[in-house]
Amino acid sequence: MKRGWVLVCIDYRLMPGAFLQDIVEDIQDAYAWVRKELPKRTLVNPDLITVFGQSAGGGLATMMGYLVSPRPKAIIGFYSGRPNWNDPSTYDPSILVTAEVAAGVKKFSFPVISEDSTEVEGNPRVDCYKAVKANKKLGWMAITHDPDYPTEKIVEKLKHYSSTENVDRFFPPTYLGHGLVDTVVPYNQSVQLAASLKKKNVPYVLDLIPSADHVFDDDSSLWEKHILPAFEFAQKYMVTPKTGMKFLRK
Repeated sequence: MKRGWVLVCIDYRLMPGAFLQDIVEDIQDAYAWVRKELPKRTLVNPDLITVFGQSAGGGLATMMGYLVSPRPKAIIGFYSGRPNWNDPSTYDPSILVTAEVAAGVKKFSFPVISEDSTEVEGNPRVDCYKAVKANKKLGWMAITHDPDYPTEKIVEKLKHYSSTENVDRFFPPTYLGHGLVDTVVPYNQSVQLAASLKKKNVPYVLDLIPSADHVFDDDSSLWEKHILPAFEFAQKYMVTPKTGMKFLRK
């Protein structure tokens, strides 16, 4: 409240019930709604938006740096999932899709609208995800469920959805936080995106947190040093060049 921000939580379809293209379209639709419809319901400036996400949401947040227009004012990604979909840990074309993995993906390739999407031990959907990840086929599952789909087409499409490949000088200022012992998303994913931002002279912060695993932001002891600075970073960009207008009136 003190910052005068309005928080909008959005949802999106999940893999393998949806492909990456479908998920991105959900995020784009939500972004358009915030810009066009939210100002009709409350007093906000639709030109001042920070996109924030964690894990898979963090990866999607970084995609909004180039897949929406106008672009956000800033981006915050905590332990961002797959800003480089063509990373060998995500998609290794040299490894064939096993029959077991293909069958598992096909079994769960329906829309996720129930508690089946929750991550609990023994959940067959989570087991499917783990099998695909272990076989370095997350990138394959994001694009197709066909084991015979041409590799070159998968690589081309994954490049389109990889933030590391699409940073330009207009990319929004970006804050990346990642634990150095993340057991779900390798911290090198954020390192790669930071390198792309640096190359294009985009303002960024890369905060690599010692001894922090995935979902580090539920640790209150990290608030002052590793979580609050992300929002302070975004606050710097929440003004318009012409008027200096804040996101909301005071």
